Amino acid sequence: MVTEQHVPPAAALSFQDAVARATALIERWLHDPNDLAELDAFPDGIFVRNLDRMLVLSNAAYRALFPPGQVSAGRSSLMYLSADVKRISERSDNLLLEGLKFLEMEHEFELTPGQMCDLLVYKRLIRGPEHPPYFVGVLRPVGRYETSSPIRPDLKTAARLVSEFDDVDLKICRGICDGATNQALSVELAMTTRAIEMRRQKILSQLGLSQTVELVKLLVRLQDRGYLDLGI
Repeated sequence: MVTEQHVPPAAALSFQDAVARATALIERWLHDPNDLAELDAFPDGIFVRNLDRMLVLSNAAYRALFPPGQVSAGRSSLMYLSADVKRISERSDNLLLEGLKFLEMEHEFELTPGQMCDLLVYKRLIRGPEHPPYFVGVLRPVGRYETSSPIRPDLKTAARLVSEFDDVDLKICRGICDGATNQALSVELAMTTRAIEMRRQKILSQLGLSQTVELVKLLVRLQDRGYLDLGI
C-alpha cells in the first residue's frame, strides 16, 4: 500500500526550507522555461535577474511587493527599487560576483505608504553550462508595522537634531546612507539586530520621517548645504 506523502505549504516552512524549495523550482524552470505554475503559486517572492540586473523572471509574490505595473520582465531592478534597497542590492550582487556562495540578510522594506516590514532575503548566483549566470533571490516579508506621518522639521531644525545624536546614532545614519543592513550594523556596533531596528525607528521619529529613503535624502541635503559634515 502506497501512502501519499504530505508536503507542507511553503508558507508553513522555515525560511531556509522555503529557500531550498524555491531554488529547486528555479532549477526546474531553467530546464523548462514553460514550467511556471508552481512558481506563481509559491507564497514567498522569487526573482531571477541577469548580470545586467535586468529581471528575467519573477513570481506573483515578488511582483506584489511593488506598486502595480512597476515590475516586469526585461526591466532593470534599478528602475523600481528605492534608493536604500538599490544600494543593498548592488552591494550584495558584488559580493556574489566576488565569489561568495550565497548570502542571507534582513533589511527594512516599505510595502505600502505607511506600512513597513523587515524583509528576509536569500541571494545566490546560479551558473550552468547551458545558460548564462543569473542572480536568484527569495524574499519573505516579516514583522509588518505601521508608520506615522509626523510633522517634519525644517533643515535648520533637522541639523540641530542630528547634531545632538550620540555616536551610535550617527554611525547608524552613516551606515544607512552607505546601504548597510541592520544585520551588518549589529555586527559593526556589537548590538542586536532588534536594537539597531529600534534605534533606526527612533531616528526616523525624531526627524519626522517615515521611510529610510527619506532619511538618506535629508542627510545628503544637510551635508550638501553645509549644515553638517556627516562624512557621507
